[in-house]
Parts: sequence; C-alpha cells; structure tokens
Amino acid sequence: MSQLFVNKDNALHLEKILQDHYPVKSDWKGERYIEIDLKWNYEKQTLKTSMDGYAKKALLQFQHEMPKQQYSAPSKYNIPQYGAKQKLTQIATSEPM
Repeated sequence: MSQLFVNKDNALHLEKILQDHYPVKSDWKGERYIEIDLKWNYEKQTLKTSMDGYAKKALLQFQHEMPKQQYSAPSKYNIPQYGAKQKLTQIATSEPM
C-alpha cells in the first residue's frame, strides 16, 4: 500500500492542526472515510463501500415521524381511464412561484 504522505510526522502535524479547528477522527487503517465504511480487497483490487446505519441516523436527526399508512410511491397514483377523451395530465391550478 502506498503512503499519501512523505513522513508520518508530517501527517501527525496536519492532523493536529485540523483538530485545532475541526472535530477530527483518525483512521490509520483506512477502514472509514467521512462516515463511509471501506472494505479493501487488495488481491482483487476492489473496494466495497457502505454507510451502515445512515438512514436510521438521518431519520432521528431530522425527527422524521413514520406515516400511519405506508406508501409505495412519492405521490398519489391516478388510475388512467382508458378510452376517455380527456388527457391524463392534470392542469396546475396553484399560484406561480
């Protein structure tokens, strides 16, 4: 594995400077980067990424309440009336932005 820095002391210095200004967590094994889990396979030259628990954490952070009825689509489904002489689209009647 190649190093991204010339000297570990330089990397530690950069880490210290960043910690003075930002919340920083170090991962010297390379298994996590900006909340993304990294699974390296050097023999196959592959990298699998995941964000375990991300959706649950986001739902808690934004205080999302689960709907009482589950929906499978982001909007209401309008059943098409085949053979009707009207268009299937609906005219927007809301005020312009």
